Amino acid sequence: MKRIIFVLSLIAGTIPVSDVQARTAQESIVRFQAIDLYVDSGEHRLVAYQVEMRFDKSRVEVVGVEGGEVEVFKDAPHYDPRGLAGGRLILAAFTTDHKNAPQGRTRVARSHLRIEGEGQPDLGIRLITAAEPGGQRIKAKVDLEPANSDTMTKEEKGGE
Repeated sequence: MKRIIFVLSLIAGTIPVSDVQARTAQESIVRFQAIDLYVDSGEHRLVAYQVEMRFDKSRVEVVGVEGGEVEVFKDAPHYDPRGLAGGRLILAAFTTDHKNAPQGRTRVARSHLRIEGEGQPDLGIRLITAAEPGGQRIKAKVDLEPANSDTMTKEEKGGE
C-alpha cells in the first residue's frame, strides 16, 4: 500500500499545477445567456408558429423559455420539456385574437441558455410552419439574436 501511495505521489508531482488549473478553469467556464426568437411574417398577421431550435447538447442546456414582446404571445410557447437538454427543442404558439396578432418582425419567445466552455455555441433555428388568421400557411422568416438590454425586463436586468 505504501508503494502505491509513493508511486502516485511521484506521478502527481510530474504534472505542473498550472496545467491542472488551466484545464479546470476551461472546463468550469459556465455562463448564462438569453436568446430571442423572432418571426417575420411580412405583411401577414401572425397567429401561429412552430419552429425547431437546435443546439449542441454537450455545451448548451435550455434552462428556461418565456414568451415574447406582444400581448398575444406573452405566455411561454408550448414545448416538450425533454427537449430542453436534448439538443433539439420544438417551440409552438398560437392565438385566437386575430385582431391583435402581430405583423412583420416580432419577438415571439426568449430562451435562457446555460453555456459551457468558451466562444459562442452553434444555434440553429428552422421554421416548421406559420399561419395567418383563417389558418392559411404563410411564408415567414425566423432568426435568433442575443437578448439586449432594450428587450430585457427589469427582473432580467437584475431588478434595476
